[in-house]
Amino acid sequence: MTKHLVGFLGLLLILGQLTGLDVSTSSIEDYYTDNQIPIQVVEKFYGQYSLDVPIILNINTGKYTTAITDLFKQRLFEDNYRLYENPTDEYLMISISHYVITQIVEHKKIFSRTIKKETINRFNYQVTKYPEGQIKDYRTLSLKSLPEQYSGGMKWYDPVLITAIVGGLVYLLYFVD
Repeated sequence: MTKHLVGFLGLLLILGQLTGLDVSTSSIEDYYTDNQIPIQVVEKFYGQYSLDVPIILNINTGKYTTAITDLFKQRLFEDNYRLYENPTDEYLMISISHYVITQIVEHKKIFSRTIKKETINRFNYQVTKYPEGQIKDYRTLSLKSLPEQYSGGMKWYDPVLITAIVGGLVYLLYFVD
């Protein structure tokens, strides 16, 4: 009797693995919401600049442009920096650019599949001193947005396959001694 019980528990464990009942654990701390991304960019890229040189911001980050520009200007004004639209002499240009990498991650099990669409936001930061054009600082930052997840259903042959596996295991448990 205990041999059959152990076999049955093993069967349940195998079926749980095959049908995708165990959920892969990925830390939610690895992902950022659309509201958190501009804050992370400003915290990572904000630095100490010379107070006597005017600063121009050149921020082209798609849907994050307004939020990053506002946060960056707020921090610069709090630290008493001078911002200009069109300076005449020597100045620093702070440039932040952005591009998006989309990855499709598919987790396949025998009877199920899960598809995740992960968006990786890559930001490039550069401080250039003009009129020389000397690059003073260059850094990159990659942040993942919360993934969109899709669950794939069963295929047409999955019920037949499940029935064959369960029937075969029941046959083995009943007739093997």
